Amino acid sequence: MLSVIANPSKPTFKVTSKNETMDESRISELGTPYFIIFGILLLGVVATGVRVWAEPYKADLTLVTGAWNILNLIVAGCALGVVSERATRRQSHRVRVERPCRFVMGDEIIDAILRDVSVGGARVHVPPSVEPRLKKGAAGTIEFQPFANLPVQHLPVEIRKVGMDDDGLLLGCRFMIEKAEHRKMIADLVFANADQWSEFQKNRHYDIGVLRGTLWFFMVAFYQTGRGLSYFFGLQRIGSSSPPAPSVAAAIK
Repeated sequence: MLSVIANPSKPTFKVTSKNETMDESRISELGTPYFIIFGILLLGVVATGVRVWAEPYKADLTLVTGAWNILNLIVAGCALGVVSERATRRQSHRVRVERPCRFVMGDEIIDAILRDVSVGGARVHVPPSVEPRLKKGAAGTIEFQPFANLPVQHLPVEIRKVGMDDDGLLLGCRFMIEKAEHRKMIADLVFANADQWSEFQKNRHYDIGVLRGTLWFFMVAFYQTGRGLSYFFGLQRIGSSSPPAPSVAAAIK
């Protein structure tokens, strides 16, 4: 904003970093002011208790002021969770899909279904009968019909993980990009179908009502406050990510 005000005829735009990972849980470089604000508000809660005890004849005004201070403290506690960055090794978000495909390994062709995809890989569902032949580290290709008219209709992959569910095997695959056409195939998988992105957004928004939403917000606030303080005092184990917690944005929505 300051750069635009200083030179409105030539505004600048700074591109944010993409595809980054973070190996360690840590407090953001922007976190210091939020912890200072939280500390001042916490002192305000202590001052409220002292004033009520020392000047009980002014308790009504003191309690009203203290209540607003506590509300601000709760919101500031949410901010502590935001600036306490959890370790993550996933470079891109996954999108749920249901696209038929074929998993080809050597001369064997296996009918499969793509369950979710990202720009780095995909999760493929295959029948359980092929389990002995599909091992971690095995190479193969995924063949599917793209939405766009592309000359190549297969992607080389490497199996990175083999899991099981009630209906069969789930293969965690990493794309092995060898030429530019493969990137077009990945773009077709992840971005070409607008319906899957609409469904992704729809699943992130749900109305839980005012009362439940308020209670949920307070739960999130207390959790994020505790997480932020644990990062600040070094109680959080560095180098590993803790279980995911509901976000403040989701709670408010």
